[in-house]
Amino acid sequence: MEWPTIEVSSSKAHTEYKFIGGSWLPMLMSVTMLATIFVPYLIVLARGNLNPFLPFVSQVSGSPPQSGIFNLFLSISSLIAFIGLNLLFMGIRIQKKRLQDEWVRQTASLLNKISLIPGHVGILGMVIVGSYPIDFYRKTEIWVGVTIIPHLIGALSLFLGGLFYCIIITYLMALLHPEQKRILGIRIFLVSLITMCSALLGYSVRDGFSLEEDIATSCAIQPEDVRYNLSYLICSVCEWSLLLAFIIFFMTLQEEGKDFCFTMCISLREDEKSTTGEEDTEKVKNDENHNTGTADKEPAVIEEQS
Repeated sequence: MEWPTIEVSSSKAHTEYKFIGGSWLPMLMSVTMLATIFVPYLIVLARGNLNPFLPFVSQVSGSPPQSGIFNLFLSISSLIAFIGLNLLFMGIRIQKKRLQDEWVRQTASLLNKISLIPGHVGILGMVIVGSYPIDFYRKTEIWVGVTIIPHLIGALSLFLGGLFYCIIITYLMALLHPEQKRILGIRIFLVSLITMCSALLGYSVRDGFSLEEDIATSCAIQPEDVRYNLSYLICSVCEWSLLLAFIIFFMTLQEEGKDFCFTMCISLREDEKSTTGEEDTEKVKNDENHNTGTADKEPAVIEEQS
């Protein structure tokens, strides 16, 4: 990972920050996502109230205090993803103009715009999942309506939005960087893995746990509460593999991030108005001087002719 070089330039009217290199942004998001899933898991292991063998991520982060840490890291990850997604969109808008083939340039432009839809849907899903953590063994009568349904909607938005975004970005980067065949192969493998895990997870999640279990009122989750079966193991393996595949995929975007340079300019509104006013005044003066010079030359020409 290459940390950005920051150049700062300031004047009376504004201050400008220039970030050279953006490979740190996808790496920062990946590290934050790893902390999102593994820090709550380590807390559960330390407390000893959940079997360490292949628990659901939702089980790990469903109860305090790990639920708060899960929500905190997931919110930070969604913020980084929102910034990175839009910066990548603006960077590709500039990069596609250098393509020679007209069809490739038009296709890249269209895919770049379309990628915003699943990308933002996936980020919204991250926020919803963090806002509605679930605990399969701390249920109440209204558990299904107020917890599990919003959580599953968020998870569906996250997985499907992330999947379609990865597919679009994989093809888009293949158009922009056809020489990166090794990274393209890695991304195709990760997208295939994400697709397979999403399909298996959606197929077996209903059998992995039952919504018709006896309602538990105890706040404690004991290791023996987890009922292992084939569907449960498939769901758990697919969920962990799916999240890790997403994280590794975003790590690969650091190669494209090296090509970008981001500039942020900060100024006060009153200074901006005064600067604009001075530029307009100078422009008017130049126009007046130009017009005056033209008018002065006309009598001289007439005198010479006479």
